[in-house]
Amino acid sequence: MWAVAPNVEFELVVQRADIFSKAQQLGFDSLTLASPPYLLGAALLQHWNQKVGEDAIRQQVTEKRIAILLKSRNYRRFACYETDLRLYAPDELEWRWTSEDRRGLQGIVKATGVVAFRWYSNQKQLFEPFRLPPEVKIFDLEPKQLPLPEVVQVLLDQLGKS
Repeated sequence: MWAVAPNVEFELVVQRADIFSKAQQLGFDSLTLASPPYLLGAALLQHWNQKVGEDAIRQQVTEKRIAILLKSRNYRRFACYETDLRLYAPDELEWRWTSEDRRGLQGIVKATGVVAFRWYSNQKQLFEPFRLPPEVKIFDLEPKQLPLPEVVQVLLDQLGKS
């Protein structure tokens, strides 16, 4: 749920990234909060890119894309957004802490200065920010709640067709 309008920015959790416990598996000796930001960032990218690559092979995906359905807080306005999934090389991003307490790390695209990822060490969640383009498809729908028997019948009808 988010504000639904052209150019609105939002962030989504794209992966649970516990790089500390998976350091060796990712090709790093060990990682801690005291590790340099560039090293933590490289591990995060390795974790994310590896997951995307393995999932694409398993699902036989050749064109990696992301599709998002964003809904407003009142469940009446929606935006449908689809774009290519952008994978970064380690040298494309600069990693820095968001504060001195080292709870948030952000990967910034060197060429544009735009934040590509945020990672929070306490939650071990990797977020990716997005911006809805000016031409995004926005539509309004009135929610309609069906009584349970009707929902069950729709499901049974659909199952019977397969």
